[in-house]
Amino acid sequence: MSYDKYAYGVARVRSNELTLLSASDLEQLISAPGYKDTLRLLGDKGWQLPAEDEDVSSMLEREMAAVWGLFKESAPDIEELYSLVAYNDFHNLKAALKAALKGERTRLWVEPCINDPETLTDAVFERKYEDLPDYMREAAEKAYDAVVRLSDARQADVILDIAALQTAVDFAKKSDCPMIVELARFFAAASNVRTAVRSARNGKGAEYITQALCPSCNIDNDELVKTVLAGEEELSAFITRAFSEKAAAALNNGLVAFEKWADENMAAIVSGARYSNLTPEPFAAYYIHKELDVKNVRIILSAKNNLLDADTIRARVRTYDA
Repeated sequence: MSYDKYAYGVARVRSNELTLLSASDLEQLISAPGYKDTLRLLGDKGWQLPAEDEDVSSMLEREMAAVWGLFKESAPDIEELYSLVAYNDFHNLKAALKAALKGERTRLWVEPCINDPETLTDAVFERKYEDLPDYMREAAEKAYDAVVRLSDARQADVILDIAALQTAVDFAKKSDCPMIVELARFFAAASNVRTAVRSARNGKGAEYITQALCPSCNIDNDELVKTVLAGEEELSAFITRAFSEKAAAALNNGLVAFEKWADENMAAIVSGARYSNLTPEPFAAYYIHKELDVKNVRIILSAKNNLLDADTIRARVRTYDA
């Protein structure tokens, strides 16, 4: 595929990369005396602060929505980047399903997303699954059936979560961009590892574990299920061997430490994008880095709100080489 048309869009992305939070910016935020001081520093760095009646989540969502808006304006084919936000659409589908079961409309949407959330809600409320995108229809029907017929809301969540991961991988493959494919497959693999660890700790059976794993990742799921059933020690050895020694080491410190490792590894995957000017790679890299900025700001503000000390915050903040 020829990516000659990406030159203009990449130039815009490169310009916006200058607004990403640097290591010194993060240190300023961490060292700020309090919550409001941190918000003021963010405002100085160009972040649109929440209004008095808004939750800080609104500010964070606006930051990511602005990135997607930039992509829609400057990417020659936005569909090549769909895998980056596909999971948000399934979050919105999940919210619409839960709202429909309660008989109440909802606006608990996540942005950026591919599909209009109101359209998803209308389709779910009216049970017109044919109005949903083809990659959502089967999962939506199965999730609805799991809740209504089986009274199993957890199973419905699993169905939609796996469909989200698979859809992201499918979109990535269509992009014909190896870096985007690697991101999607890694994200699915990391999700499978989390599921495996939780399953081992909660004594889940083989049938549940198999259904809760995304098939399109970098790990042999059959072997993963076997090691879960064999116990946490065997599972850790398998993760070391089949996925990442660093992932297994992080898991020894808990799932929170693993999440931090996974986020930083996503940033490492896109690090090579700095040498590319005619592919979608810089778009993917900017999105991942901005997503980490948003996560870091959420972590810092939450910690400030709970009066945690600076060293504790530093240990939780994600780092990357932009």
